[in-house]
Amino acid sequence: MLAPFWFTRVVTNRNWVIALALLAGVQACKESSSPPTPVAPLRVEHGLLVARGLGSIGGVRTTNSLEALRCNYQRGFRWFDVDLSVTADGELVCLRKGTEKLAGLPRRVGELTVAEVEGKQYAERFPIQRLSRLLEETDRLGDVVLVMDTGGWSERVEHALSRTLGYGPKHKTRIVLQVSSEMDVKSIATLSQELGASVMVKLRRLREDDAKVEALVKKAQPLAVVVNNERFTPWLAERLHALNTPVLVAAVNEHADIVRLTRAGADGFYTDHYLPFGRFTANPDLAMECGETQLSARALRPWTRRDLQHEADVILPECAARKRRRVTLSSCAADAVLSTSGLPAPPGRAASVEVDAEAGKAGARFWLEVVEELPESARQLRPRQEISLKPGERRTVELQLNLPSGSPGVQVRLGLASEQDELTLHHLRVAQHAPAASEPPAGERAAAATPRGEPDAGD
Repeated sequence: MLAPFWFTRVVTNRNWVIALALLAGVQACKESSSPPTPVAPLRVEHGLLVARGLGSIGGVRTTNSLEALRCNYQRGFRWFDVDLSVTADGELVCLRKGTEKLAGLPRRVGELTVAEVEGKQYAERFPIQRLSRLLEETDRLGDVVLVMDTGGWSERVEHALSRTLGYGPKHKTRIVLQVSSEMDVKSIATLSQELGASVMVKLRRLREDDAKVEALVKKAQPLAVVVNNERFTPWLAERLHALNTPVLVAAVNEHADIVRLTRAGADGFYTDHYLPFGRFTANPDLAMECGETQLSARALRPWTRRDLQHEADVILPECAARKRRRVTLSSCAADAVLSTSGLPAPPGRAASVEVDAEAGKAGARFWLEVVEELPESARQLRPRQEISLKPGERRTVELQLNLPSGSPGVQVRLGLASEQDELTLHHLRVAQHAPAASEPPAGERAAAATPRGEPDAGD
């Protein structure tokens, strides 16, 4: 490279070192003023997985926590959806609107200052963070795409995001703004250009017809359209594909659903914890729940518990009616039996039974027994006992059974004494656990019948 004209005039044999330093400085200035290397446009690749609420961790969903981000990043996620709320003093925090109680907050986020929100723990485990702190972490990781869901784009939210992202050094994190209406698209048009952010449209209105969706996509030209399972159809996918627009489905966690929706045209998914089979076969540790090193109680539940609230766990007679989490028995024939499916237990374990029942206006009598489910018969573990309830009375019956030899299937059976009886079951649980040192063998401990006062929160 030839030196500038002014540079050759000042060069002498005595000042070559100084001159070379000046020349290096000129070149550095030129390089620093040169335009940055262009960044490849963001694209939605087929099969994309977006970790919803930064991904599940320890069995808890949508924590929007740094812990979830770090753990799910290690599992292979690179796209993350984060829920944002703005505080009374204009700071964005990573928390989904409407979950303030789960975070131990006394009021809505918009009524609290950031000092009153930051550091409070979601689900008593995961500290709430500012968006600026999350960005520090995603910038450090270097290849994260952050999809921001604010639940709406008010001026306060836009100003807060512009202030957080628009000042200071440029962020490595790729940003996607999620909108749900044409009004939002117009509102953030300037903001998305200012931030160099992409836009995705998330359909919140299930009845928005395909023609309106198509019109919105033509105007917004989003990176992708996000729908829930109910709104997705193969025909909507076909229509969007004709506009070169991918469609993502939120939130999908089961492999069978991933396959079914992919066949019908879905291009990717928001998920809490799904990982492709090939990924965790290559690294079996990834098969564990995020944040766990061994099977959690939740993961073991199919082998350790039967619960009335899970339909597959209970076999109902024709006289039973399920309403939300409760089951009502009325006008039942003498041979009508409600039973749990068999719960296997290894040797040396124990089984606990809990029945929470409420009588109708005329009172109720019902019977309860515990048997061992065998291939061609059933062996009684606890003799049948009859329990009487006064009109409107609610009572919890608890049983404990030691199983020194284990069992292929502990099963609880329950029925009404007559067709005139009416009974509502709030809970019926059979759980496997380690026996207490002082616990007697099966059949030696009497049933404990304790009255219940207030109904529990699930009712």
